[in-house]
Amino acid sequence: PAKETQSFQTKDDNQSSVALAVFESRSMEKAVPYTDQEPITVINMEFVRAVPKGTKLDVTMALDNSGILHIMAEEMYAHSKLDTTFSLSNQMTDMELAEASERTIGANVE
Repeated sequence: PAKETQSFQTKDDNQSSVALAVFESRSMEKAVPYTDQEPITVINMEFVRAVPKGTKLDVTMALDNSGILHIMAEEMYAHSKLDTTFSLSNQMTDMELAEASERTIGANVE
């Protein structure tokens, strides 16, 4: 199991949603550039009302022993929340899972 929380900010004034792009990598590097890669999924998070530019968004990703990725997000202006799960199609071996738990799980927020 692995869990990571990162904070992001909205980039536009009166923004009403964000697209959370989720990437997967088997690389052993701690940080892997995601440019030129396709996300394994993109989750659209709608806000309860438009938020100003620079609104903080906390995103937590937790991978459980079953290979289920739990994605929780909350924007800190109107407190819109997202709580969803995603089943990974390519299960990691126990060794890959142990190594992955030592690395950062990342997300790209647009």
